Amino acid sequence: MSRSRLVGLLAGGALLISPGLFALSTGVEPYPNAEVVEQFQGHVTNHQLVTGSLKKVNGVVRADSEFRVNGELIRVLYQIPEGHSSKDAFEHVEGAIRVQGFTPLFRCEGRRCGGSNFWANDVFGIKRLYGPDNAQDYLIAENAALPGEYLLTYAIRRGNGRVFSLVEHFVTDTALSVRAQQQHYVDVVDWPSDRERLAQSNAFRELVTLIRERRQPVILAVSASGAGASQEALDSLVSGSREYAAALAQRLVEEGLDVNSFSVLGVGPTLLPGARPGRILVRAIML
Repeated sequence: MSRSRLVGLLAGGALLISPGLFALSTGVEPYPNAEVVEQFQGHVTNHQLVTGSLKKVNGVVRADSEFRVNGELIRVLYQIPEGHSSKDAFEHVEGAIRVQGFTPLFRCEGRRCGGSNFWANDVFGIKRLYGPDNAQDYLIAENAALPGEYLLTYAIRRGNGRVFSLVEHFVTDTALSVRAQQQHYVDVVDWPSDRERLAQSNAFRELVTLIRERRQPVILAVSASGAGASQEALDSLVSGSREYAAALAQRLVEEGLDVNSFSVLGVGPTLLPGARPGRILVRAIML
């Protein structure tokens, strides 16, 4: 997914986080002392997952094998500390992926991956990932227990010696539906903090689709994160989540949903312990 594609998603409620903040969870522990350079979380469409080396054919960059799917993406780009190689960073993530029971779909190193500029600019849209072709590694793997859930990593040592490691966690819409049936709830993220904009967000569309596809009522628990641990701060978060819940319920009714098909509760910061202030999460609990 290109950088321009990421920017376009921001208007739809996706989350692009600035450097220096906490790392979003990809399910893989960050490399020790690595710095978060940039990260993204949101629902994406026509997302490219590459399962073969890259080459340019008739002026167009193509993969020997790839597929495109819709789903939820979490992407984190790390800068690795000095004194550690791109191979160190790659093997760290690769080991974590294998331990979790993911099956490798494609793995390459060095020039066998194709041009590093193709990966940096055409696949990921991240200029920092451009480096010597012989200094790159890539792996994509699929969850054997949940087909449609993928982890991938790309590591590179740039010409200036800096090392970067990209980690992506991607779950297709189909896999999300399967997971919801298995665990009896699904978390819908990327809600705007402004209640007036919630009906224009990707998260709202996702939630509407989920409710319409269900034959049984759904309980929606709205959680809001914030700073401070005082009782006053907690009361404010509970009050804010309840106001958001009321606005969400109203928008769902205006969307034409049966009022008996859902109920909405504001639960304060309960579902977002330690999250950055201002984040909203809606947990849809299946009855």
